Amino acid sequence: MGEKFAAKLVSNNRLDIYDGEGVMQGVHFRILPGTYESLTLENGTQGNKRKDLIIVKYEKDPETSIESVNLEVRKGTETTGTPEIPQIVTSNIRNGGTVNEMVLYIVEYNGITVTSVTKQFTEMQNIVGLESEIRELNDNLAMHRMQSFSDPTQLKLVKNTCTLIDLYNALPAYGTIAYWITSTSSKIQSEIAAQIGTTADHVYGILSLSKYLGPVGVYTFYRYDTFPEFTYIASYDGINGANHWKNFVKLSTATDIASVNTSISNTNSRLNSVKKMHAGTLVATWSGSSTSVRMFGIDTVNSWFNQKYSWEEGKAHYIIFAMNGDANTHSVHITGVNYMSGTYYAITENAAAAGMSRINYLAIHY
Repeated sequence: MGEKFAAKLVSNNRLDIYDGEGVMQGVHFRILPGTYESLTLENGTQGNKRKDLIIVKYEKDPETSIESVNLEVRKGTETTGTPEIPQIVTSNIRNGGTVNEMVLYIVEYNGITVTSVTKQFTEMQNIVGLESEIRELNDNLAMHRMQSFSDPTQLKLVKNTCTLIDLYNALPAYGTIAYWITSTSSKIQSEIAAQIGTTADHVYGILSLSKYLGPVGVYTFYRYDTFPEFTYIASYDGINGANHWKNFVKLSTATDIASVNTSISNTNSRLNSVKKMHAGTLVATWSGSSTSVRMFGIDTVNSWFNQKYSWEEGKAHYIIFAMNGDANTHSVHITGVNYMSGTYYAITENAAAAGMSRINYLAIHY
């Protein structure tokens, strides 16, 4: 309220603090409206620097319980280097603290001159200020509200000629559009049809796009000139101006699933030859110039299955699979495992960067 404890440097020896209302841990203090309090500042010393504090000091007499609040100057220590801020006394008034100090200003000296008076307290917002901030917040929310559209024409686009990037560019901030692609021979349909071997009027599905998330995403489309109808999952790459559909994957039909089941059945019959499996993990160190790293020897594998195969015999009884178990730490791409002279090696297509990587493996005894 009022001048909000504004400070006026009258001279290098006098600082006036004007009226205001303050709260310290629930304790209210004030300088009456239209008045001020003058504080005497001690002279600085030529060639030295110093920082003083203007503090509000709360005290409570433990015998009478009478409380008082006063302004004081807390003198700092002079130095030719960087001056330190003086210490203040703090306590919890509600829990019985009898002395507590709060800093209003830091007064900085360079030689005999006061160079700055810096405010250290926070001003509490009044009702008028809060109402203004709330109105500003509501205006910002209105600017960023979610807007949904169900047809390109609502974005002033021609449905049969617009592309996905056209849709994205036309969306307002935080806008979304989701609409059903029908046989309208749109540009989007033609692009998709070229990828899945059909005509535009045989492509349909839901196209959903968000301005906030960007054009890059995964989309689902259908092709209905076949029986059963095929479902495709595709992605759109809008990075670095590439702007094209890619990675079209046909989802499985009932016939596909039946074929997979047959393959699984055949695989299961082959797995009958598997006697035992062992899984584990290890940490290997890559030299930085090699395309392979040692995992373990035939003796180690023998110990897992209680066998005594020689390194020659081991060639016909074990299969080892391996993968990078922590690519975030070391991004080497393991493509397989080689067996040579009684030792198993994890291998890569290109020389791996120097470092340590975790290798998870599965050993099969057959």
